[in-house]
Amino acid sequence: MFIFMYVVGVVMIQGVAVHIEESLVEGKRLGVFSPRAHEVDELTDLESLYGSFGKVILTLFRSISGGDWGEFSQVLADVGGLYILLWVVYISFMVFGLLNILTGIFVDIAMKKAERPQHRQDRTRAEGASVQACHLQCVHQHGQGRLRPAHRAGI
Repeated sequence: MFIFMYVVGVVMIQGVAVHIEESLVEGKRLGVFSPRAHEVDELTDLESLYGSFGKVILTLFRSISGGDWGEFSQVLADVGGLYILLWVVYISFMVFGLLNILTGIFVDIAMKKAERPQHRQDRTRAEGASVQACHLQCVHQHGQGRLRPAHRAGI
């Protein structure tokens, strides 16, 4: 799980870094030394969510642990369609695949632990039936189908 998150994080930060660099180079080429207002917001959002490797990993973790997928993926729309596709693959694999498998393993372990007391009860019942069979055999050997007071005390 962490290896996949690491690989996706490396790819994302590389794409974001290239996009920010291209935006700044494009602005300088056009003679605009500072990006336009909407580009400033876009670059600020990119930097706040994907500006460093730690931020990328935190964003990826937040996305699979109940964060707003729309907010995190919308920022990537301007970086490129490949990164949106990578985002969808990441969410699909982590949430619908890996985490459900882990949940299934934990549920399976819990179910196996819950079954163990039932086996003990079955063994106790079998031992009780064996004791009753022994008493009945004893009654049959010593009497004519009746329990003596000494046998009744043992039942």
